[in-house]
Amino acid sequence: MPAELLSLLVVLETPPRGVAFAIQRGKAGSATMVNPVHSVGRDCLFSISVEVKKKPSGAVDFGGPLVQGPPGGRFVYILVGKYAGQEHSEWGGRIKVPLEGIAPAQVEQALRRDLVLQARLEGTAKNGGPACATCQPIDGWTVGKRGSC
Repeated sequence: MPAELLSLLVVLETPPRGVAFAIQRGKAGSATMVNPVHSVGRDCLFSISVEVKKKPSGAVDFGGPLVQGPPGGRFVYILVGKYAGQEHSEWGGRIKVPLEGIAPAQVEQALRRDLVLQARLEGTAKNGGPACATCQPIDGWTVGKRGSC
């Protein structure tokens, strides 16, 4: 069965001002940046598409140039500061956005009704800098209308 494109909206909630963020395309060493933004102290939104393959068991797997990790442990990276091309930033790292919390029923609903799956992430770490490391969606993945968050 061919892969279908699934729309995702990842929202970084009020990350620190002046920090650059971007989605990573490809693997480390040959990676490029997609959707670069500089925070102005408000939510940063990343609208992306990933490939989804439905397995005969009913499970789903994600792929495409923005998806990282092995089957069952897929994720998307958001590059931060220096990693996002902000040469003189004091920050540098990546936010790992796990996709395993997306249920097959949510995928089916989003694809069938031309909706988007959304995740809201903490944009600021406890030390006041930008979030880095693995960030679980605050309220899990939710199905919503395009252009909403």
